[in-house]
Amino acid sequence: KVDYDIPTVSSILLSSGELLTNNATVVVNATGIDGISGVIEQYISGNIPVQSDTFAWVSANTTVTLSFATDDTFNVFVTFRDKAFNESTISNSYIVIDTIAPSTPVITAPNGGADYVSSSSVQVISGTVTGGADLIFVNDSTSNVTFASWDTVWSYTNSFSDGTANVVVYAQDFATNSSPTTGISVAIDTLLPTTDVTANVITSNIIQIEFSEWVDGADLTINYTIDNA
Repeated sequence: KVDYDIPTVSSILLSSGELLTNNATVVVNATGIDGISGVIEQYISGNIPVQSDTFAWVSANTTVTLSFATDDTFNVFVTFRDKAFNESTISNSYIVIDTIAPSTPVITAPNGGADYVSSSSVQVISGTVTGGADLIFVNDSTSNVTFASWDTVWSYTNSFSDGTANVVVYAQDFATNSSPTTGISVAIDTLLPTTDVTANVITSNIIQIEFSEWVDGADLTINYTIDNA
């Protein structure tokens, strides 16, 4: 049987259909069709549209893995060959590789980003970020975070219970690269002091007055001397 028909590239799937990835290793699944003798081989190359010694013919419709050394937009080129050695036209698909994380967010307020104490349960923590962030996470969540993708400022509003809360912040880009974390410690104390007053007669002219403050354990003792002269 004479086969003059040229195979066709039916589909090219890169890394499960992703257009953007933070993985420098790209998995290629391509499908070729030939209605006469059938496809037997495929030639898949990364960013090289012509055949070279870098790549080789492999069995058709098998998975091929390509590795890229730098971040960039890469084209993957595919050619199929049938049993009569007819070759398809070259088809291509592209993928963007981004392995660089955004910069660590900076907490600028309150208190210049340093740990602080507050008597209010509702706190607004804010800061800046650079490096193409898509999301800001606070304690592994985007809830209560105000941030627009690729913006440079962000804020977080939350109601805290009394006690010390640790707030951990990081940024994530479109390729899901995560920045290093930063954080701030917030001590919330909304309770008024509860004071007990005790008066003790020490001598005929000395009265001892004790103030006991139970919230933070601070005690104050005053010895009051009465001058009988």
